[in-house]
Amino acid sequence: MSRPIDAIWFGLSAAYKAAPRRLTAHALLVAVIVNRFRGPTSLSAIRHQIGCDHVQLSRAVAGAERAGFLQRERVPGNRREKLALPTPQGRALIKAIEKGIIG
Repeated sequence: MSRPIDAIWFGLSAAYKAAPRRLTAHALLVAVIVNRFRGPTSLSAIRHQIGCDHVQLSRAVAGAERAGFLQRERVPGNRREKLALPTPQGRALIKAIEKGIIG
């Protein structure tokens, strides 16, 4: 692979194909963001980072959660805010992507 972007694309496309139940690009992106932060991430922060609306984010998070790449949790004391948390499957996704890029 001649350019770094080619390696990134290869890693992401391999992860996309290997994911159980085909994910949308937004769902895969959300799963990568949550699992790269390696900690609870607010859904509003994710929405601002990827620049999508509430509906797109909701669908993306639901798809990533169904695939096992993240889980949602309510913020104690704030009934409106939710967090996305990494999962072992999500971390394995990151390793597969990094292996495709680096390895």
